[in-house]
Amino acid sequence: MHRAAASHTIGALMLNVQRFRRATRTRRVALLSAFTLVCNPALHAQQVGVSILPTAQRIQWADAFPLRDDYLYGGRVALRFGKWVELQPFYFQRDGLAVDSARANSVFGPLATGRSVDVKHYGSTVQFNLGDAAFVPFARVGAGVLRFEPDSAARQDRITVSAGGGVRFGFAGLNAEIYAEQMGFRMNPRTLFGPDTSTDAGLTTLRNLVYGAAVTIPLSTMRDDEV
Repeated sequence: MHRAAASHTIGALMLNVQRFRRATRTRRVALLSAFTLVCNPALHAQQVGVSILPTAQRIQWADAFPLRDDYLYGGRVALRFGKWVELQPFYFQRDGLAVDSARANSVFGPLATGRSVDVKHYGSTVQFNLGDAAFVPFARVGAGVLRFEPDSAARQDRITVSAGGGVRFGFAGLNAEIYAEQMGFRMNPRTLFGPDTSTDAGLTTLRNLVYGAAVTIPLSTMRDDEV
């Protein structure tokens, strides 16, 4: 009698264990399914459209910084997060940029005579697209490093900030854009080509006009439901 009761108890216990295991497997499947449903939209939302933008831009230097106005060449990589926001790392350079000979000596000092400077500008901007049609105005702000490498003095790096805007449009089967920005940095111009030994001038804020044009070459696009 005791053996029959014990056998019945063990059997019931084993049945409960089997039910618990089945319930556990069911819960695991349900949790995995829910996790997949939750994560898929997040993964889709994180997809990024990538383009490169070969660019030519002209810098009109501040009157107090008489380098010759000229073009820098380079480009941007556009990382597009949805329709409205893009992160755009950039790099531009120009070697052998000449000085404005009529004003260079009075601003840069006598060491500027006949000199030139290599210029590099790199950093990143955040662009805000103000439309999603074929004609897209945009605004952007950014920061970077402006590197001067004179042929007669040590390299100098200056922090820049910029703000501006432009418009993107279709042209000859391509997406093109034109833009204008103000780019500023702080520097004592008399230190560009050597130490400033004649004045006690400090840093001054130099505001420069930048305008340029680019074409967009897409490398990857976002899903239709994201753009």
